[in-house]
Amino acid sequence: EEQACAITGTVTARASLRASFACTTAAGAPVTQGYDFAYVASAHVRTSSAAGLAGNYTLPSRPATNMLNVNANGEVFAIYDNGARCTVNGRFSVIDPRFNLYRAEWTFSACAVPDSQRFEGVTFTGFAQRTASVATPGAGPASAVYVLQTATVQGQLSLVSVVYEPS
Repeated sequence: EEQACAITGTVTARASLRASFACTTAAGAPVTQGYDFAYVASAHVRTSSAAGLAGNYTLPSRPATNMLNVNANGEVFAIYDNGARCTVNGRFSVIDPRFNLYRAEWTFSACAVPDSQRFEGVTFTGFAQRTASVATPGAGPASAVYVLQTATVQGQLSLVSVVYEPS
């Protein structure tokens, strides 16, 4: 359902982020939602580099049909089969090498099933971060990659939020 929203919030550097969303539905009903995010130094104050992301990954929920390859320059090739079934080309780039946050940009193509064809040619943008592996026993403390991206698909906000585990 389409909504008109205003976002307000406060940031306390290296402490917290509080965001409030005040929306109105197409029918005129008010909808409000608040989000609080805490700063976790051990997760954020870690250096970043494109080469540091290089490797092969998969999604634990569907490892046979999902793969992500990142080369030493941050270029991405993936088979994304998590709702949409598409090929992905894109890149991760370093925002500030002192911190564990990357800019992410993925373009979907060769979408194979009818429902996913609406993603054909769509570019998702957002962020990625090294994170702890949950599904890979013995993996390093920051061996997985969390990706959070959005795009407008046929007039609606769409989201990609996944944790890729090392394969």
